[in-house]
Amino acid sequence: MIVAWAFCSRPSSALKTCLKAQLIDLNRKQITMHRLISLLHQQAESIRQLESEADRVLHKEQDPDRYRDQLLEKAEILADLPEKARPFLQDLDPGLQKEVADGLRMFAQRADMALRLNSPFFMRQLLYPEDYREGDNNNLEGFIRSLESRV
Repeated sequence: MIVAWAFCSRPSSALKTCLKAQLIDLNRKQITMHRLISLLHQQAESIRQLESEADRVLHKEQDPDRYRDQLLEKAEILADLPEKARPFLQDLDPGLQKEVADGLRMFAQRADMALRLNSPFFMRQLLYPEDYREGDNNNLEGFIRSLESRV
């Protein structure tokens, strides 16, 4: 539709209005996507900090209760992702909306299972595939990167 603008030396008022509305909608979607990605980055960073603190208290302080508390908080963050992201989803294109909602729901379902089982081991392994190597992106970070590539 922007192509139509380029080929029309005197676009009609209706075409101008339509193109302006489409540009505003595109801009709104991009802003929403950036806000969603920012939210997910914040959550991913919080998770990394919780994991780091959990490892520290377990290995240096030998405090399994604080270790468990840190991992519970991690799992709760993951379980809450769909709800926190909900306000952003309505402004995304339907296909992307479904992809994001499905991905966040997957993280939340796994976290909910870990919380129900009350398993620190399971909570610690959330987001990490069997072939994970230190320094790689975890699954949430990979998900964020895939969203960033679409902006």
